[in-house]
Amino acid sequence: MFKPRLGMSLDCFGIKWLDDKHYKITFREEELKTKTKAMKEFGFDGAELVTLGPWNRQEEKENYHYVRDAVKIVKDNGLTLNTIHLPFSCQLWNFTSLDEEERKASVESVKWAVSHYENNMPACFVIHPDQRPKTEDERPARLEQLVKSMYEICEFVPANVCVENMTNDGMLNVSSEALKLLEAVPKLNMVIDVNHPLTESPVHYIEQIGSRIKNVHISDRDEVKERHYMPGEGILPWMEIISALDKVGYSGVFNFEVSSKYAPAEVKECYERLFSEYNRG
Repeated sequence: MFKPRLGMSLDCFGIKWLDDKHYKITFREEELKTKTKAMKEFGFDGAELVTLGPWNRQEEKENYHYVRDAVKIVKDNGLTLNTIHLPFSCQLWNFTSLDEEERKASVESVKWAVSHYENNMPACFVIHPDQRPKTEDERPARLEQLVKSMYEICEFVPANVCVENMTNDGMLNVSSEALKLLEAVPKLNMVIDVNHPLTESPVHYIEQIGSRIKNVHISDRDEVKERHYMPGEGILPWMEIISALDKVGYSGVFNFEVSSKYAPAEVKECYERLFSEYNRG
């Protein structure tokens, strides 16, 4: 029987708009407490803390310390800290930058963020390689920059580093590009977001990456783009996706990265339904 442990992504931060141009970052403390308590009651193994925010570099430095509080909330409710999703909306988190100083600054940002976890290291840190559109002629150069960045990060971070596949024309949007990166950086692994492949089946992507998959982001989408729907509400072939994970020997967490409107009870019901159907088959 194949039934990975159950996990769920939780947003640490939100944004409160003060007017059309001004806002402040909010720490979702009460929401985290409510959801982690419910997750424990419904038998979740653990959580992924998503530490991104729509902030600039100064705001990041002023607010990122709240992740320590978020980690404590997860552990106080008896859950495992499975994954930390590092920021990707910040000005200096661009690991494929063709500007070498900007690339190096991005690597230093990871080191700075990881230092916040001290004795509370998760099993895995998730990193977005870059989310900016690329022209095809610059992709090889950007991939070279990404190789350097991921190598330096893997040498520093005392946990699994999992780079995430991007959507649209972002880096690693196809498995062939991801395989070149993984071949060049032996310590690097991947988190596969099944929402993201638009020009390639997520099933094929999983089959190609195989044992280098250490985490997954689970949600559904429509014909146009990623939506973070609950599985079954979109177009993805869930039995085929689960079968592919089973065949490659996936042993990580089945981590739901669905919209925050879904409660832990709904996630648990979906999880049980998916694996009941798969294991009956």
